[in-house]
Amino acid sequence: MGEFDIIDKIRREILINDPKVIKGIGDDCAVIDRGDFFELVGTDMLVENDHFHLHWSTPEQIGIKAMNSNISDVAAMGGRVKYAFISICVSESVDEEWISRVYDSFNIISKDNDFLILGGDITHGENVIINICLIGEVERNLCCFRHGAKINDIICVTGNLGGSAAGLYLLQNSPFLRNLVRVKENYRMNSIIEEAEELQIEEELYKKGMLYALNKHIEPSCRIIEGKIIAKFANSLIDVSDGLGSEIRHIIEESGKGARIYANQVPINKMLYDVSRDPMPFAMSGGEDFELVFTIAREKIPLLKEQLVEIGTEIFEVGKIVEESEGVKFIENGREVEMPRGFEHL
Repeated sequence: MGEFDIIDKIRREILINDPKVIKGIGDDCAVIDRGDFFELVGTDMLVENDHFHLHWSTPEQIGIKAMNSNISDVAAMGGRVKYAFISICVSESVDEEWISRVYDSFNIISKDNDFLILGGDITHGENVIINICLIGEVERNLCCFRHGAKINDIICVTGNLGGSAAGLYLLQNSPFLRNLVRVKENYRMNSIIEEAEELQIEEELYKKGMLYALNKHIEPSCRIIEGKIIAKFANSLIDVSDGLGSEIRHIIEESGKGARIYANQVPINKMLYDVSRDPMPFAMSGGEDFELVFTIAREKIPLLKEQLVEIGTEIFEVGKIVEESEGVKFIENGREVEMPRGFEHL
């Protein structure tokens, strides 16, 4: 039984009989009616040696990744974060300074995004685990769910995909690149270029696309500003945490629709060809890009683009919504094939 099978089973077995609960399990956040606004509640967990490695990332970078992965869920509802609760399990591999520096990164992000950290928990175990619960809010008429996709909607994404998965692939398979991002005893990590110079490594031995991918994996950003703008126009919305293939399936399953995705329109930074001759699997089945995927009526796209260009964000049309009976197809080299599946933790 996979991750999403378990979630579906839990969803079927849990009874929610509170009329104030607009959405429980099945979206990026739970949604609760608070009268003048909808309250958003979401939580996400990062586990050492699965989502991050102590030797690949500084404490600050681990904190950034943990918090941004959670903020991305609020962005996928069109909301903004108000409060955070942070729980952490620490191991013998980290000390008080490490913990302090992780929390320093949380404080910086909370100030930059104007929300408060109100509490949490701390315990100890064999591995470091960080669990964050965010409480946010969104205007009642601007909350955007996964289940709103409509026939003939255009499927769009906010940026290039596959960078994080490509970075993870490099770290798992290249001792040379792992050495470039090694974290020293004092938790200091130079930029990757500075590390290369310090180790006296010739520039010809690595490529810019590799550095791009490593940065995308180790220190991902999210689209909280874009989410609030897109929610004004979109019919459905989700973030890319498990690959485009997974997120498209979530939208169409919740919406009762089908989809066509065109391989030649999936945005992939050309630098990823420094990592692989075929980076498409990174985009479709990787994850942790934290871009936003949404469906929108074609006539609304020009106005949305006008508003997004003001903050320097481009959107890419990757497919369209069709009848459920047409299924989910991936159009590659003129042929319809089964769409690649996304990443699952179990």
